[in-house]
Amino acid sequence: MTIREDKMINIAICGCGRIAAAHMDVLRELEGVRVSAYWNRPEEKALAKSFLETYGGDYACEDFARIADDPKIDAVYLCTMHNDRIRLVETFAKAGKAIFSEKPLTHNPESLIELGEVLKRHDALFWSGYKIRFHTLFQKAMELVPRPELLSAHVMDEIWPEGILQNPEIGGGNVLSQGVYATESIRLMAGSAPIAVSAVARFKRHGGDVPDSLCASFEFENGAIGSVTVGDAGLAPEGVSKFQVVAAGENKCVTITNRFETLSFQDTNSGASETIEHPEDGFKRQSEAFIAAVRGKGELISDFTQGALPSIMIYKALEAARSGRKVLI
Repeated sequence: MTIREDKMINIAICGCGRIAAAHMDVLRELEGVRVSAYWNRPEEKALAKSFLETYGGDYACEDFARIADDPKIDAVYLCTMHNDRIRLVETFAKAGKAIFSEKPLTHNPESLIELGEVLKRHDALFWSGYKIRFHTLFQKAMELVPRPELLSAHVMDEIWPEGILQNPEIGGGNVLSQGVYATESIRLMAGSAPIAVSAVARFKRHGGDVPDSLCASFEFENGAIGSVTVGDAGLAPEGVSKFQVVAAGENKCVTITNRFETLSFQDTNSGASETIEHPEDGFKRQSEAFIAAVRGKGELISDFTQGALPSIMIYKALEAARSGRKVLI
């Protein structure tokens, strides 16, 4: 249902943690938007009350059904742990709320399939919260090297602490949670669908079936190839970016570092080179695009399929690593 231009968009936040606080900082800057309700898991209900006290609104609740039943709520931001998503999406989609879901959408392949089936049953606007494509410098990088032949992305981190993110039944592990940044980056830069992957993974630190390191090589439909490296073997030294994306083709190369705030480019054909600094702005531009879609004034740029692909790439890479064989995507 299209919401008229002059109507205030009322939003509810589900999952009141660090990522929700980052969204609040953005949403408070947007015109025609008001956050009016908060929910958190019962064992952490105090966080929802704290958000209400800090940011203002109408209520904090212990039962998310209250938000679903509230006719004033137009859209919901899901910032919960990954294993909470299906029950929340089912409830809010059925109630006709627009849904913004943080990444990754779910914590394992089975739940991702189930989430897709839930969305097929309900005609609700669903937005996958991947900010990368909205960063000014990322868009600039795609313009500078429009036909990359070789891509790489890495996330090199200090040893991840044990906890809910590393729990395969809750967070799915940090290789998934952090790795989707890398897979999303090379997929968008390639401008093509991934078709196959070969990979090696290590399960050294966290026990069970939770990987701590992954090196994967992806093939794309247009002939581009890309590598993804994700691991907690050690944080990069000062001056080297924890997260980095490189794309090269036709004697041109672009590198994005420093949390999408620094772009370096070289064109060997012309001898041109430049370094551009720009604040990280994808978070805000993403919410602006979502609100435009809620109002029926903008394209649904990041739908379920767009949000599922980065996770599918990680799942298939881990499948390839376990089998020792190339896996089709």
